[in-house]
Amino acid sequence: MSIDLSQFIATFLEESYEGLEVMESSLLNLDSADEETINTIFRAAHSIKGGAGTFGFNEVADFTHVVETLLDELRSGKQSITPELVNLLLESVDCIKMLLEAAQDGPEVDAAKIQQVQQRLEQALGQEPSQDQAVPVTETNVAVDVHAKNTCWHINFVPHRNLLQAGHEPAFMFEALADLGELTVTPNIVDLPDLSSINSEKLFLSWKLQLVSEDCSEEEIQEVFEWVEDECELEISQGELLSDDPIEAETGSNSAGWSISFIPSPSILETGNEPSFMFEALEDLGQLDIQVNLDRLVDFEKLNPEQLLLTWNLDLVSECSKEEIEEVFEWVEDECTLAIEAKVQKQSAEETSEVSAKEIESLPSEGSSSVQPSNPAIEPIVEPKPESQKPSSVSTNQTNSARKPKAAESSSIRVDTDKIDALINRVGELVITQAMLGQVGEELAEITGGSEVERLQAGLEQLERNTRDLQEDVMRVRMLPISFVFNRFPRLVHDVSGKLGKKVELVITGEQTEIDKTVMEKIGDPMVHLIRNSLDHGLEAPEERIAAGKSEVGRVELNAYHQGGFIIIDITDDGRGLNTEKIYQKALENGLITADQQLSDSEINELIFKPGFSTADAVSDLSGRGVGMDVVRRNIESLGGHVSVTSEPGHGSTFSVSLPLTLAILDGQLVRVHNETYIVPLIAIVETILADKSAMSPIAGENKLLHFREEYIPLINLRSLFKLPVEDDQQDTNLIAIVENGGQKVGLVVDELFGQQQVVIKSLEVNFKRIEGFAGATILGDGSVALILDIAGLMKRGLDFETAKAAHKRNEISRSEHADQGAVA
Repeated sequence: MSIDLSQFIATFLEESYEGLEVMESSLLNLDSADEETINTIFRAAHSIKGGAGTFGFNEVADFTHVVETLLDELRSGKQSITPELVNLLLESVDCIKMLLEAAQDGPEVDAAKIQQVQQRLEQALGQEPSQDQAVPVTETNVAVDVHAKNTCWHINFVPHRNLLQAGHEPAFMFEALADLGELTVTPNIVDLPDLSSINSEKLFLSWKLQLVSEDCSEEEIQEVFEWVEDECELEISQGELLSDDPIEAETGSNSAGWSISFIPSPSILETGNEPSFMFEALEDLGQLDIQVNLDRLVDFEKLNPEQLLLTWNLDLVSECSKEEIEEVFEWVEDECTLAIEAKVQKQSAEETSEVSAKEIESLPSEGSSSVQPSNPAIEPIVEPKPESQKPSSVSTNQTNSARKPKAAESSSIRVDTDKIDALINRVGELVITQAMLGQVGEELAEITGGSEVERLQAGLEQLERNTRDLQEDVMRVRMLPISFVFNRFPRLVHDVSGKLGKKVELVITGEQTEIDKTVMEKIGDPMVHLIRNSLDHGLEAPEERIAAGKSEVGRVELNAYHQGGFIIIDITDDGRGLNTEKIYQKALENGLITADQQLSDSEINELIFKPGFSTADAVSDLSGRGVGMDVVRRNIESLGGHVSVTSEPGHGSTFSVSLPLTLAILDGQLVRVHNETYIVPLIAIVETILADKSAMSPIAGENKLLHFREEYIPLINLRSLFKLPVEDDQQDTNLIAIVENGGQKVGLVVDELFGQQQVVIKSLEVNFKRIEGFAGATILGDGSVALILDIAGLMKRGLDFETAKAAHKRNEISRSEHADQGAVA
């Protein structure tokens, strides 16, 4: 049966990218004495090479093979670990990634770069190892490389439980081994669980293989198992040719005893009878050897754990009577076919075959397909056979040993992101429906009352709790550790510090802090700019640091943590800090400020986020073009976040990024402005107050400041900003929602506060366009649409509006005064 491998390509590519991440992180932490790290890198490269060959990505396989060979020399000590070699291997990781992306219908690869790196790899392989690194030639080594005719190889193959789930089939490997010589297969079923609890997706068998060949080498055998070397335990050794009968070879016994053929009915387990108990009873009578036949065993995928499909040939070396043996099986005599024969020596394979064939044919199949005769003699596998004709008779010398504990099972699955997004959207609609039902319940309670309405309200409250729990559970599915972003920075720091000639230590904490996948995908580029800024502008050169009394190794710290409903990411360096004087002068030169502006140090530091601003003296491939920090702020604010900077000259700087945990759902405060309802993010609200008119001081015409807790806060009248009808301004009090963003507070003048509600964010850009001051929209319980306010954009828009309005009024007054003067003249 042919298998369409294309269905597995996406999984292969995903696993390959994960392998490249492992290679990169391990190379960056490579210690010359860390043999396990080298093995980890080698295994990742080997898996990528093997998978690429399987799916026909020959360019990937060929290039990775060269990398794998170099890594193998590192493992064996033929090559020493040097910074140059580590950099070469890191470049090789980049090349493999490019080749994989091209294989995934991505951009064309830079063939010149690939060829250059491959040539450097081949040159590294062509170097002769130094005397202290050379592998000594011993008699053992020579014996492995030189094979006499009819060499006998003994192979112990113990696959992991999940081998079948990974798409590997041991029978195919045995067929490949049979092409190398005469193969004898001896399964071991000592780890088989009770058939009533067997898991058909797990593999509980292991095998002892004997391969007799004239010219087969150990490397050829290893190649057969190279696809599964990380998913099995494999031992290969040379030895003497064993007997064709494994039991005879192990026991060497020809003693008198009994030959027992035990063929239970498939339904025997349903009656509570367990064959292992009978075998224990037989062991009390003498020495028992057990041969298991798998003739009736169907495909593992179709295995019915309630049916017993095994049969047994038992050799009992004992002077017991036939009656004693029959007593052991008397409880199941109506549920099995039992043949007991006395023997002086072991039966030949042919005789046993005849007995098994006759008895299996006589057994009622209970709806199963016809059973083929079994031959307990182990024959070499010569060619692939149909499923129904695969060799199924196995032999083992089994005693009742304790079974090994089951291997730990994986508890995760891969799910396409589109499916998760669809699930989240569906839960979002459920939240809207629940809000609608809750509102209907409240209206019914006001109109009718009664016990039925109380029961309805209780049920709606329970529905609300369950909906919220469901919503939180679904949202957690999208939450991923921010390490997925942080993992790229060790390589970035390694490369950039090398170009700048600086020594840098990167310290990462809080990498397990979780954040929404959508936020994570969009925060990567801004974080790269911030890290590069710290490396280029923040940290000094080693000689400058030594002169300042610091360690020549600079330090950059990445720290992520939760604070309220936000995730905070701090990027801290111990460099020179921001030069406020230089920033101020550059801002003057670029026309970003005027000479008469009085700015504090913190306000000057904020100028680095202005478009086109840069303090670099020369343009390089790292900095100096005036593009970067303004993009950082714009991208972060587009996510509903904020970035700020604090600095201490001579001691370093800290860039702090705050981001919402998710972009899909938020807790909001419903407010009314005129006849419209708006949503204010609850996390942004500091306090809501009813302010007296005396607490509001007018400045510059209509602009007003609110005296609030020893500070003055600018006010934004949402009616005026949104051009809604303005009410009489003579009222004594105003309802104000004080909100904060990026350390700055403003007061939003609203007409009424409604309740708090968790709302599902719907994008305006998808259906309309982006509007400054609005983060999106949502559907309320009554079916109406409410706009969600973006506090950062609203503050900018509102303050600019109030300033422009005041300037306009001043101009009108000025024109009126000039007109009056002209009339007088």
